[in-house]
Amino acid sequence: EIAKLHKDMNDLQIRQQSAQEATEAAQNAEIAKLHKVMSDLQIRQQAAQEATEAAQAEIARLQKEMGGLQAWRKHAQATEASQKDAIATLQNDMREFREHVDREEAKAKEKEKIRSQTEKATRLLGQKDPKYDDPELVKIIDLLKAQRHYVKAECGAPWLEWEEKGKCQQCSAPVDRKETGLQCGNKGHWICWKCMCDHIDWDMVYDTKLQQAEKLQGDPP
Repeated sequence: EIAKLHKDMNDLQIRQQSAQEATEAAQNAEIAKLHKVMSDLQIRQQAAQEATEAAQAEIARLQKEMGGLQAWRKHAQATEASQKDAIATLQNDMREFREHVDREEAKAKEKEKIRSQTEKATRLLGQKDPKYDDPELVKIIDLLKAQRHYVKAECGAPWLEWEEKGKCQQCSAPVDRKETGLQCGNKGHWICWKCMCDHIDWDMVYDTKLQQAEKLQGDPP
């Protein structure tokens, strides 16, 4: 009986040892499995971190490119605005230049017209016996009367209609009737139509007319 008990005790110890070994093996296997899972997890975490860092680097690069693109766009917009301003300024300058050219051409034509009239007046008035009743000469004399304030009498008085005989203060030609010239307000000086024509600054006449016309155009209605 004792031998049997010993044998049973021995078998029990063997089974306990086997169970213990099996348990330890299982535990070791589970620990190895957990180590493997932890290793895989660390690898995935490392990969995820690297991917995150790569994504952040790509985002930074894109942001930098976007910043450069925005700066370029602002520069392009500023350049475009500057070009538009330059074009507008050039167009305005061209318009003003054309207007200036048109004014100068009109001025030149009017001056040529006045020059032609004065030459004709000089020719008609320079005749030995001018025909003062000639309609063309009458028109010229009316023009001279309208511009008589451009020529001063020696006494400074304004020129008025002829009233009595005298001699031209410039050329001493007789001014013996109203058709031949004007007399000053002090009654002491005369001027013949030819000298009146010769001494009028026709450029000044035209410039004054032009300034008056431009003033009228600039005044509000």
